[in-house]
Amino acid sequence: KKMADNKDYRKIDPEAFYRVVLMTRGIAIQRPQALTKICSENQFPILQQLMELMKALYRITPAYEEPLAIVKQGLSHVEAVVYSLVEIIYAFALADNEMVEPMTKFFVELLLDT
Repeated sequence: KKMADNKDYRKIDPEAFYRVVLMTRGIAIQRPQALTKICSENQFPILQQLMELMKALYRITPAYEEPLAIVKQGLSHVEAVVYSLVEIIYAFALADNEMVEPMTKFFVELLLDT
């Protein structure tokens, strides 16, 4: 939530975002019903926030990696983040039949980059 509230995306640590996505993926795979229930009861749109952050970080990712840069900006481990988001979306869709339509929209959003 702190990452999503931060509007200056250059200050977000790409490795921290990657770890958040991996932790969410782990929970989504092991206990998808629990994650769906917690998010719906607390009105916490975790998937929407992760997607928005991923897109924002990807937009500011430099085209070429600077070999001497200590501080990185943008999105790191792009393929792993996208694969993890796909697994999270799939887990949400499998956990609750009512979530199939919104999750389909997330899949289309990933495919079309809208």
